[in-house]
Amino acid sequence: PRLPGIRAKWFVADETIGVGKIRLLEKVGELGSISAAARQMGMGYRRAWFLITSLQQGFDTPLIETVRGGNTHGGTVITELGKELVRRFNAHEA
Repeated sequence: PRLPGIRAKWFVADETIGVGKIRLLEKVGELGSISAAARQMGMGYRRAWFLITSLQQGFDTPLIETVRGGNTHGGTVITELGKELVRRFNAHEA
């Protein structure tokens, strides 16, 4: 059973940012792939893409960047702004 606690949600523009979106962003950074992050978190790719897109709407600067093709077959990286968002959210939760 889960113990009672408090969970923070941030409001940026018209979007809410909670622990789920932050964990997804972290997983994308760790795994280099939205689809791999979605699988690991037990959600579909479309749901993960929707969450990343809604998270991005509160910011003018990209939180992730996608790379297509090449020798590495593409992937997704988290930008410095994305990393800073994760750091600040985690610090706030701690």
